[in-house]
Amino acid sequence: YGNVRTEYRGRVYDSKAEARRAAELDTLVPAEIVAWFPQVTFNLAAGIRYRCDFLVILPDGTWRAEDVKGKATDVYKLKRKLFKTKFGFEIVEVR
Repeated sequence: YGNVRTEYRGRVYDSKAEARRAAELDTLVPAEIVAWFPQVTFNLAAGIRYRCDFLVILPDGTWRAEDVKGKATDVYKLKRKLFKTKFGFEIVEVR
């Protein structure tokens, strides 16, 4: 997809957009979010796993999974549906 692996604060991200989002999330701590974690894996169903780009912890104790997307593949679309079925909410797509 033409992504360029990019380093931010010693960690290499799969794209410039992901590294940029990591920098944005850093600016939101602690004013708007409690913390964030890169590349957290979820077991969805029947051995299918989904790795979000960022898991974001909100001040009220809830969390959201974020995915930096340029183009949504068919595999991602399936995992997005399974994620919603299992957890009851959508993956937040960051463009």
